[in-house]
Amino acid sequence: MLNTSYSRFRRVVGVLFYSLVSLLTILAVGLAIFNTPGLETRASFFWLALFGALLQLITIWYLYYATEVPSFARNAIYGCIMLANLWLCLFMFSLKPMP
Repeated sequence: MLNTSYSRFRRVVGVLFYSLVSLLTILAVGLAIFNTPGLETRASFFWLALFGALLQLITIWYLYYATEVPSFARNAIYGCIMLANLWLCLFMFSLKPMP
């Protein structure tokens, strides 16, 4: 639980997976907003989500280089990032187009 040693392969795969999930979430939200008639007025949500994705990527890359973070904290941070992406998708896809 307090293990802090990870192989390079595991760290690289983790960074690639979580970065890909974060970027695909933003891509899906952007496509939904800009391709749905009536949602263009809500583009500010996309720009805010893009800023959030940048912060997520910074955190993910920090976890790649950090060697002193225990596994439970690392997994909790990854879980929070994935939960934030889930809530972003649920929020964005619940928006109704404006008439």
